[in-house]
Amino acid sequence: LLELGLLLAGALLAACTIRTGVGHHDEGLMLAWAGRIADGQWPYRDFWSNYPSGQALTDAALVKAFGPSLMAWRVLRVLVGALAAVLAFRLVRGRGAGLPSGLLAWAAVAGALAWPLTAGPNASAVLLAFAALLLAQRSLAAGAVLAGLAGVFRLEVGAAAALGVLLLVPDSRAGWRVA
Repeated sequence: LLELGLLLAGALLAACTIRTGVGHHDEGLMLAWAGRIADGQWPYRDFWSNYPSGQALTDAALVKAFGPSLMAWRVLRVLVGALAAVLAFRLVRGRGAGLPSGLLAWAAVAGALAWPLTAGPNASAVLLAFAALLLAQRSLAAGAVLAGLAGVFRLEVGAAAALGVLLLVPDSRAGWRVA
């Protein structure tokens, strides 16, 4: 119940800025790339992209589903940021920290990902990285896959997640085999 409340509070915090301004550079590029992908083009083959293709592919799926809409992307972005904040809470609490530390982690991530509500791939990469660290505690291979997916959004975040997954492995030889 607490985590549901944190999810809703994180979404509300991010949604406060959902109609604030337009990031002409990032949001314009992301929507343009998404439209091009939805029309059959591919990043790096047909057009240049300064990010890995994860966010542009996600946005292209939104364009296919809802048409070219900045609001569709922003709604998804609100949910991604709220989920990432809840996963930060779980990560801190799972390491044996008290409730105040977990709430502080939640507030830091929720605040950082709520404003500015940017069109870049950072929030998606952070969400996948946190999920990788949580999942790796139960399934090393699944954690490694999510760390790799984080790298499809931001290379350095994916690399950090992969390193974090490896550090969670009690037997380092098993971790390096999965890597």
